[in-house]
Amino acid sequence: SSTHLVQDKFVIAMVDPDAPTPQNNSLAQIRHFVGGDFIISSAASNGTARLTNTSAAIAEYISPGPPAGSDPHRYTILLFKQPENFSVAASTLIQPNSSFEGFNISAFASSVGLGNPIAGTYFLEGPAGSTVT
Repeated sequence: SSTHLVQDKFVIAMVDPDAPTPQNNSLAQIRHFVGGDFIISSAASNGTARLTNTSAAIAEYISPGPPAGSDPHRYTILLFKQPENFSVAASTLIQPNSSFEGFNISAFASSVGLGNPIAGTYFLEGPAGSTVT
């Protein structure tokens, strides 16, 4: 149930572990998004919840865009409970000029005290014009 989490804040991160291709992930992980201060704005009786926030992202969203000729990439979205000092700690590790290539979500989570993710999902996305089967 999501009701016991109503007072908590959360961090959402999205990474691509397959850059530039799933066979050659030398640029992985690509950091596509890191945002904090998400709260449960509404919870339904079926256990689902809507997360919202009004603060700026730690790392702005970058749309998926596998290169032409690549197999589909796995885009992984992770949810963490947010510790008290997250925004300050995260902003020292991710700066506006920080590279989005070579990001390590595990090392980042450890450095800012996120612990293990409490939820996650992924989707596949191929190059523009391709069809994922």
